[in-house]
Amino acid sequence: MKISIITTAYNCEKFIEKSINSILSQTYEDFEFIIVDDGSTDNTVDIIRSFNDKRITWISFDHNLGIPSRANFAIDFAKGEYIAIHDADDISLPTRLEQEVKMLNSDKSLFCVGGYAIIINEDGLRMKEWNHPPNSNSGMINIIASGKNPIINPSAMFKRDDFNKIGKYTTEKDIQLVHDLEFWGRCLFSGLNFCTLETPLVKYRINRNGLTFGRSSEMRKSHQTLLKRWREKGLI
Repeated sequence: MKISIITTAYNCEKFIEKSINSILSQTYEDFEFIIVDDGSTDNTVDIIRSFNDKRITWISFDHNLGIPSRANFAIDFAKGEYIAIHDADDISLPTRLEQEVKMLNSDKSLFCVGGYAIIINEDGLRMKEWNHPPNSNSGMINIIASGKNPIINPSAMFKRDDFNKIGKYTTEKDIQLVHDLEFWGRCLFSGLNFCTLETPLVKYRINRNGLTFGRSSEMRKSHQTLLKRWREKGLI
């Protein structure tokens, strides 16, 4: 198995069907799709259960722990050489997996590849394109020093073995809302190589129930806590 796609879901009944269909419609078809429901109280689980595709494995929990804990669980469960992140309210464009696998296969020095994103609203209408240069690791360290992710997280595909060597997503309370930034920072500080494909790979949805929108003040506080730690260690 080359690719394991992981999705964590929580109360996303409005978006989950289209999100799953965008993965099942990929031009690259040899993958497993692991969906972990994090204690949803709406119809999310019923919608996931309605899909009859042997590539899908879904696990449902009766209590909510948050994205990093469930993502770690999914990656532990995964069998693929590569892990692809796919958020439950986003859309992966049809050739996303094909392009990312091609890049990782062609450059063995890479740990992670991502791409640009098209920002959409709750109704799926395009708002803008999110371009995310540069490709150099030094440039990406400058990006994280400003509190931004060095790669568009829901477009990321990375090597599972390297993930396990670096260590899992943090579940530390003070910074778990920026678990992705903390993880990418550890990877960059360890010298792992990233690449951004200069083309949109996902539609990234901004919605009122999402983490970025609904808990922005908490996320800013977590950003500052993380950046302070890095500065104290002389990493940025």
